[in-house]
Amino acid sequence: MHSLRIAIVDDHRMVCYGISAMLNTWPRGEVILLAANGADYEQAIANVGRVDIALIDACMPVRDGFSTLEWMRTNQHDTLPIMLLCYEPSPEEVSKAVKLGARSMISKSIDKEELHQALDQVSTTGYYMNELMRSHLTGRTKTPASFPEGREQVIRCLTKREMEVIEEICAHDDPTYAMVAERMKLSTNTIHAHRASIFEKLGVSNRQGLLRAAFNWKLLRRSR
Repeated sequence: MHSLRIAIVDDHRMVCYGISAMLNTWPRGEVILLAANGADYEQAIANVGRVDIALIDACMPVRDGFSTLEWMRTNQHDTLPIMLLCYEPSPEEVSKAVKLGARSMISKSIDKEELHQALDQVSTTGYYMNELMRSHLTGRTKTPASFPEGREQVIRCLTKREMEVIEEICAHDDPTYAMVAERMKLSTNTIHAHRASIFEKLGVSNRQGLLRAAFNWKLLRRSR
């Protein structure tokens, strides 16, 4: 496996240098870019090439973390972003970050061991499920009275094909339904029919709800 290329985007240079120093002993990758804000990051990408994981400060001048996530969602499908925080985010901010593609939200006061753990999990599973992410992705899932109790019951209510469709819809590059249909060699109408059935069974109303439910019930077998 190739060495992972990491970018740190933060307007506080001491934070950048501190995180970079902690990553010097992480054996799976290296820091290849430091940027002061999202605009600087965008300009620097042309020179450094591929970035596997980007650690992005939520609060920055010129282009903040949320705007940077939005830019990355359009321009860097293969980069896994982690948002850095110096404050306790509101549920709305967590929801917004996840919707824009953040794979975790971690405190700037994180210690080296947890930082390494976060990068290990993001690079292998697609997400680092710390308490902040877990409470959002599980605690806000719609759970009507008829919702099955327990993971095994949930899995039993889904067909094998529906499990495959969930895997594809929740893929790391957030594919459109047309892309899912093409990858599965099915018609778009068939995918929409499966989606409607899945949403009804899991008690969700959109893709974000499906993602929360998939993590809640551990339905995803491969990296996202």
